[in-house]
Amino acid sequence: MLTLQTLKYKVLLLLPLILIAFFAISANEWISPYCVTYHNIVISLPYILLTVATIFGQAIKQTTSCLTSLLLLGCYFIIQTKLQAPLAIGSNWLIFMLTFILLPINLLLSLSMSNKSLFSRRQLIFLLNVGLQLYTCSYLVNYIEQNSHNFEKNRYFESITDFSPLPLPVIYFYFALILLCVFFIGKRKKVSDVSVFTSLLFSALTSTFFHLSYISSILFSLASCFIILNLIFCSRELAFDDPLTQLPSRRALEDDLKNTGSKFTIAMLDIDHFKKFNDTYGHSTGDNVLKLVAELMRTVRGNARIYRYGGEEFTILFNGKTAHDCTEYLDELRKKIANYKLILRDYEKRPENEDAGVTQRSNTQNQPSVTVTVSIGIADNCKLDDPIDVMKAADKALYKAKDLGRNRISVNTSKLV
Repeated sequence: MLTLQTLKYKVLLLLPLILIAFFAISANEWISPYCVTYHNIVISLPYILLTVATIFGQAIKQTTSCLTSLLLLGCYFIIQTKLQAPLAIGSNWLIFMLTFILLPINLLLSLSMSNKSLFSRRQLIFLLNVGLQLYTCSYLVNYIEQNSHNFEKNRYFESITDFSPLPLPVIYFYFALILLCVFFIGKRKKVSDVSVFTSLLFSALTSTFFHLSYISSILFSLASCFIILNLIFCSRELAFDDPLTQLPSRRALEDDLKNTGSKFTIAMLDIDHFKKFNDTYGHSTGDNVLKLVAELMRTVRGNARIYRYGGEEFTILFNGKTAHDCTEYLDELRKKIANYKLILRDYEKRPENEDAGVTQRSNTQNQPSVTVTVSIGIADNCKLDDPIDVMKAADKALYKAKDLGRNRISVNTSKLV
C-alpha cells in the first residue's frame, strides 16, 4: 500500500515523464529526423523495455504491473504490424478503434488482480479473456475485409481531423477512465495502481496524437520506463516495509540509524500482554491490534519516524529532539491507545456481502470490545554517541516501564552500565 508521502514521491517522479511526453508531441517535427537516423533502436526499445518490465514484475510478484506491461506489449505489436499504413486504408480504422478501446478497459480490469504468480488461476483466466478478445476482433476484421472494401465510419465516431484521428466520444471515454483510475489510486493506495494510471495516460496520448511520427515508440518507451522505476521502488518497499502494518521494518530502521543528526531520541514501544491477548482472542484479532497501534502511532507529533521493530515491538525515532522534548508526544500516544476501544469481530460469521459487512460494522453497540495498553522506553544521545547504544538504553527503559506496572513511560538519561 502507498503512504501519502510515497504517493507524492511517485507523482513527482511521473511529472518529468509527462513533460517529456508533451515535449515529444509538441516538438515532433524536430525529433523525427533523429528517430529516422536511429530507426531500429527507436522501434525496438519498447519491446525490450516492456519485456524487462514483465519479467521484473513476475519476479517480485507484482502481477498488475506485469499484466500492464503485457497489455502494452501486445498493443505496441499491433501498432507496428497492423497500423503502419494510413488509417483510411482498408480496415485500419477498425483495428485502431478496437485496439484503443479494449486496451484501457483491460488495463482497468488488471487492477482487480492479486499479487500472485502470473501463472495462477485468476491471472490465466484474465490472459485467456484477452486472447479471446483478440480472436474475436481478428475474426471481425477479416469478415469486414472480405465483405467490404472500406470500413465506413459512423457519424458519431468521426475524428477531429485537425487535432487527432481519435473520435471525440473515445477521447471522452479515455478521460473518464483516467479519472476513474485516479479515484482508485486515492481510495486503494496500491503501488500497482500507479503503473496502470501511467499506462492509461500514455496510451491515451498515443491514440490522441497517433498521426505524429514515431509517437507510439516514444510514448510506450516512456511508459515502460516508469513501470520499471515503479517496480524498483516496489522491490525496495517489499524489502524495507512491514507487510502487515505498512510501517518501515527493522531493516529500514537500521539503515536510517546510519544517518541520524547530532541530536536524536529513540523510543521503544511494546504492547502489554500481547501474547496473552493473542492466545485469548486469536491471531486475526492480534493482527488487528498491531495494525491499530501502527495507525495511531502515525499520529505522533514531533516529526517522528515510526518503525515496526518486530513482533509487538515498535520503534520511534525523533531527529533534533531530546528525550525531554518527546515525552509529551509519547504520553499523548500512550493515552490515545489506552482509550481506544477495539471492537471484537467474529471472523467465522463475517458476511460475504460487502453491504451486509458495512451494516454489521456500523452496529457496534452490542458487540464486545477490548482495550490495549503500551509501555514506552525513551533514551537520547546526550550521553551516548552510538545510535545502537541509544536503542539499548531505550530498550532498558522499556523493561523498567514494564516492571513498574506497564501502561507507562520510562526515560533513561544515564549511560549504559
